[in-house]
Amino acid sequence: MYGAIPRGDGLCLDANEMRFPLPDEFLARVAREISTIDFRRYPDAMEIDALEAAIAANIGVRAKNILLGVGSTEMLDLVCRAFGGPFEAVVVPTPTFPLYGHFAALNDKGFVTVPLDDAFALSTEVVDKMTAVDGAKIFYVGNPNNPTGRALDRAIFERLAVSTSDLLCLDEAYSAYADVSYATDAIDRHNVIVAQSFSKIGLAGCRLGYLVASEPLIDELERASLPYRVNAMTACVARIFLEETALFQPLIDQVKRERERLREELARMPGFSPFRSEGNFLFCATPRTGASVAEELRERFRIFVKAFPPTSRIGKHLRITVGTPSENDALLEALASLSPVESRESLST
Repeated sequence: MYGAIPRGDGLCLDANEMRFPLPDEFLARVAREISTIDFRRYPDAMEIDALEAAIAANIGVRAKNILLGVGSTEMLDLVCRAFGGPFEAVVVPTPTFPLYGHFAALNDKGFVTVPLDDAFALSTEVVDKMTAVDGAKIFYVGNPNNPTGRALDRAIFERLAVSTSDLLCLDEAYSAYADVSYATDAIDRHNVIVAQSFSKIGLAGCRLGYLVASEPLIDELERASLPYRVNAMTACVARIFLEETALFQPLIDQVKRERERLREELARMPGFSPFRSEGNFLFCATPRTGASVAEELRERFRIFVKAFPPTSRIGKHLRITVGTPSENDALLEALASLSPVESRESLST
């Protein structure tokens, strides 16, 4: 089961949260304005409409192309609920976000995985295998992909979008750190939906995500959704965030700089091979199973990173959230002192 893991005290580089402190000016304004909310009342529909309009303006689309919800995960599940009949297939390239399979199971759909190529890229050959799946209805593709960090090339996007009349749903939870987004492309396509989120840019605790699509698709999604999808506190915080976006861009830029510094430092370490990433994390090959490395980091240093099943294709890899400079230095120092062999417990995990 995918979900939050109790971690207690320690350096948490396993959940791809924003590690830099949020601006004091933003936090002070949030504290002031939340105190004015009347918690006896349901969320104001006009305020939610205004938030959708603000998000749309920030992206460069119309408000009618936006649908809000509780984090992008709920919105991705909504796509699976709204479209296709029982036992039609959800198709994904792997490795990828594990909840896609959960969405398929919850909504009585088949689930088909197609391996990424040897470089963990979504190549034309992989796309052709995906679109050839019999009974396919929804294609979930990360842009950038979690855990590999690779973004979707324009040519591959076009090949996916035109190769099928079924739905292409792009998970762009990390789009703030990437060089390409297809949100504005989605509004003029009959079969493309883009999911984005506030979680990776500092508001994970608010749980706000949204879908971007053509008006007919948004109308269909809204019919399948529940009322009061966004609570008043979340709407208030998100509105302030959008009004204070200039305060957050330096944080995103710092994450990008630290991502490259951390990648370069990891590449110098024997046995470690980090991939280029367009997320706020790095996917890194390790000299022994990622589970054993993660276990040692946790037990000796109270540093948490994301490992994968040792016998899987990515068993000798880690996903590491980009931290602050001091956090990344602590991680690098810990990795440099790792034991040369792994424990038997990790091998059997």
